[in-house]
Amino acid sequence: MPTIKDRQEGYAIRDSTRLRRSQAEVLLTDPPFPLREAVPSVNLRWYLSNSYYRRLLAEGIDPLKVVFTSLHADARHPSLGGAMIYVPGEEYRRGRYGHGGPVYASHREVREQPYVSFTRAERERAEGLSRQFAEALLTAFRRQGVSVHPYGPVRERIIRRRRSWVPAVLRCNEVPVEVLIEVSNLSNPADSRLLADPSYRQRVADAYVEALQRYYGGSPAPAPGSLSSKGH
Repeated sequence: MPTIKDRQEGYAIRDSTRLRRSQAEVLLTDPPFPLREAVPSVNLRWYLSNSYYRRLLAEGIDPLKVVFTSLHADARHPSLGGAMIYVPGEEYRRGRYGHGGPVYASHREVREQPYVSFTRAERERAEGLSRQFAEALLTAFRRQGVSVHPYGPVRERIIRRRRSWVPAVLRCNEVPVEVLIEVSNLSNPADSRLLADPSYRQRVADAYVEALQRYYGGSPAPAPGSLSSKGH
């Protein structure tokens, strides 16, 4: 289930080396919310994800068959490069989380459940399951030729200016298997060139599908170039 839609372009695939900047993206809450309002949109994403998740559980879906993925391109120091994957570190989500005020209260997803908190067992389980999926992602990235950060590409927290935290979209998320992927570093020229290549973006997508197959015990498709010329 997607959380964002571009009201001008929808979900059309753009095989272009230059992607037009769009101001028409909205979060698919009820009612929809424009992404240009950064702080509320960040928090409304986890409210929306939790609403989706509760709906799936009510339909009888196995909670372990649901995976939340937040896909990004970071802008860090130019010397850093390659994909990184964040998982919800247990010790960084021990509070009670939620938001009030008219902006939030106007959305159905917030009114459904304004606040969330997690037991220690739930936090430990989420970190463990999410790490397992992150490792499947790393394996798939490498097989598909996706650049991976060379040092500790799977991390349970973000560290900035001596402060450590888990992104809100993971910290407050009820889905047990959850990851945030930084596909590349836009401040790194090599990473930026890769992300501009439509074939590279396709490899990232293929790797994600392969990771799901690996995580759930399926047989991933052969990596690019592994089939002989007689293959089909």
